[in-house]
Amino acid sequence: MLKRIVIIVIAVFFVIPVVHGLRPLKVYMEGRQVIFENPVAIVNGSPSLPMLEMFEAANLEYRHSKNSRFVSLYYEDNHYLIILNTRIVFGNNQKFLLDNVVTDYNGIPQVPVDFFHKVLGFKVDWNREAHSLNIWKKNEVKIHFIDVEQGEAIFIDYGDYDILIDSGSHEKGELVSAYLQNYGTDDIELLVMTHDDEEHIGGMEYIRRMFHVETVILPGTNDNMLSLLSGEVFRLNQVTRIMQDDNMTFDLGNNVFFHILETGDGYGSSVVALLEHTNTKVLFTGDMEAAVEEKNIEIFEDIDILKAGNHGGIESTSSKFLDVTRPETVVISCSIDNPLYPSDILIKRLLNRKIDIYKTSDLGTIIATLDGKGYYVDNCSITGIEIVAVDEINKKIIIRNKTSKMLDISGCYLVSGKTGSIFRITEGSAANPGSFINFDIYKADDIPGFIRIPKYNQYLLYDLKGNL
Repeated sequence: MLKRIVIIVIAVFFVIPVVHGLRPLKVYMEGRQVIFENPVAIVNGSPSLPMLEMFEAANLEYRHSKNSRFVSLYYEDNHYLIILNTRIVFGNNQKFLLDNVVTDYNGIPQVPVDFFHKVLGFKVDWNREAHSLNIWKKNEVKIHFIDVEQGEAIFIDYGDYDILIDSGSHEKGELVSAYLQNYGTDDIELLVMTHDDEEHIGGMEYIRRMFHVETVILPGTNDNMLSLLSGEVFRLNQVTRIMQDDNMTFDLGNNVFFHILETGDGYGSSVVALLEHTNTKVLFTGDMEAAVEEKNIEIFEDIDILKAGNHGGIESTSSKFLDVTRPETVVISCSIDNPLYPSDILIKRLLNRKIDIYKTSDLGTIIATLDGKGYYVDNCSITGIEIVAVDEINKKIIIRNKTSKMLDISGCYLVSGKTGSIFRITEGSAANPGSFINFDIYKADDIPGFIRIPKYNQYLLYDLKGNL
C-alpha cells in the first residue's frame, strides 16, 4: 500500500507539470496564422503542435496510417521518419533527438516545435511573453558588404535582428543609412565599431541620427572612441548599452551566433567578430594586421568566408593566417580609385590557395546568404557609377563611369531623397569606360514595391531588381 502511494505521489509531482498545459497560442507559418481544431499543447514550456495540421499549413508531403507509430515526411528530396511516443527522428542520413517526445495527445499526434528547426532547418521564433509562435521555411542570414569605396560597412540582416559593422567614411555615411532604410531597418541591435579609422566609422553620425542602437561594441582603452560616444551625435538617439570588446557571444536563435573574439589592444588591432550559422562560419577582421593575427593565431579555426583585413593590404591576411583559417571565399572592401588596394601579393596568395575572391571595387555591394546548409555569394549592384548632376526640370542626368568596362543602366530607377521624385533612365543608356555621359530620364509610372524613399539629401540609383 505504501509503495502504491509513493508511486502515485511521484507521478503527480513529476509528470503532470511536465506533460501538457493547454493555453491559447497564436501560430504563424510564413506570416499566415494557422487555425487549429484543437488547442496547442505546451510541453516543458515549449509548444508542441498538431503535427498533421502543421504539415499541411507548411505544404509538406507526409504519410501516416491511423494506427501506425510512424509518420513519413518528404521535404527537399529528403525522407524523414518520425517515431511517435519517442524523441527520435531519422532522415537525411542523420538521427535527430528532439527536446520533447512526439506524443499522441487525445488521438492527435503532437510534434515539438524544435522539430521544424532541428530537422527541417526552418526559422522558429517562440515569443513566450506575447505567447506567439512564428515559423519560416527559410532560416537565412544575409551579409551585405556595402560598396563604400575605400572604407568598410557590413550589414548583417537576420529578420528582426540587425548588426552593423562599421559605417564607411563620413562621405559615405548617408549612403549606408539609406541602404539600411531600403531594407526596412528601423533599429540596430548590435553596432560594432572595429577601430577609429575615419573610413570605417566616419559615417556613424548618420547611423545614429536615423536608428535606435541597442548595443555598441568598441575596442578597449580607445579614448578616441569613448570621446565619440560621449559626444552630441550619440545623444540624438538613445543607446541602451556600450561595451568594450572582450570574448563574448550573442545567441541570435536557431543556431545563429555572433561572437566577439578578443585579440588585444594597440597598434594594428581591431574588433574581430565571427558569425556562425549552423556549420557555416564568417570571420570579420576590421583592419587587423599580420602581427596581431600571429599573436592570436591559436584562437582562429577553419572558416568559410573571410572579410580580408585592411582592404586587402599587404600588411594583413598573412600566409600563416590563411593556412589556419582556410577560407573558401574572401571578400575585399576596396575602391576603384585606390590602386594600392588590394595588394597584388595578397591576390597571388589567395589564388595560389584556390580561394574565391570577391571585390567591391569590381562587383559593387556583395551579399553572402547563409541558409543553415551552406552559403552562396552574389553581387547585387552596378558599381563604379557616380551621379554627377541631375536636372529634374529638363529631365537629364549626368553620370560618370569610373570603371574600365561598359556599364548599361537602362531602365534603372533614380530616386530623390529630398523630394521623393522617382525617375527612370531611358533605354539604350550605356556608359563607356571612364566617361561622363548625359542621359535622358522620365517620370516613373510603374513604381515597384522595393523602392523606399529614405531620408537622404542626395539621389539614389536602383537597378531593376531593387538593388541600391
